Amino acid sequence: MSDESENNSIVKVENAESELIKFEKTLIKYLERLSLPTSNIFVPVSERATVFFNVERVLSRLSDTKLQNSVYIIKYLAAVASGLFDAALNYLWDETILELRKRVSKYDLSYFYDQAIRSADRRKQFKNESDLVNLSNSELIEGARKIELISRIGFKHLEYINYMRNWASAAHPNQNQITGLESITWLETCIREVISLPMSNVAIEIKKLLANIKENPLKPDDAKSIGSFFLQLTQEQAGSLLSGFFWYLLRSIYKTTNTR
Repeated sequence: MSDESENNSIVKVENAESELIKFEKTLIKYLERLSLPTSNIFVPVSERATVFFNVERVLSRLSDTKLQNSVYIIKYLAAVASGLFDAALNYLWDETILELRKRVSKYDLSYFYDQAIRSADRRKQFKNESDLVNLSNSELIEGARKIELISRIGFKHLEYINYMRNWASAAHPNQNQITGLESITWLETCIREVISLPMSNVAIEIKKLLANIKENPLKPDDAKSIGSFFLQLTQEQAGSLLSGFFWYLLRSIYKTTNTR
């Protein structure tokens, strides 16, 4: 960053900080007039300024179209400006989960549900896109990891943010403090690992393979090609795909038996 652009950024943040101070003073006066408490409610303005100092760079990963449709990121920033970091974390997580559901819905849902849900009895309750909302957050991100929609490292990051969302956000009563650096880091992580992440080559190939198997009968040459593809996978990836084949065959046999 050049000296001139850095100075411009500092000026912008200083302006933002002064505006946040004015906003907070007005809000506190109003709350006091209503005889409501104002101590230890809002995150210090300096912490909010930390988020706004870095947010343009973090959001630069997203296209204009994606930004215009990121409703919960807008709410995240509004909560940050208000000094409510616990609510901001909640909105950030909502945006991440919404994006993950969108990505899963464009994949092979039967295969995804087979990987995400461990209980065979519970698996029967999940059939189409509308059932995604009935998955727990942990099941959603675990299933997304298994079908390569997110990386193993990304999964660990999301697992931690989900934990913080459960214990330090407005989702549940708590008195935990979140800093500006933590908040902006979580935003960057969710954007990098989910919201702006392109689908992996392995995920694309598995999606094509599953679609082909469902639409066309397998031929000897297809079996050789599938065998070669399996050699490119890790042990865990191969296990997940074999599991998907197994459940697909079971469902096919069940449908054939019950239509006779």
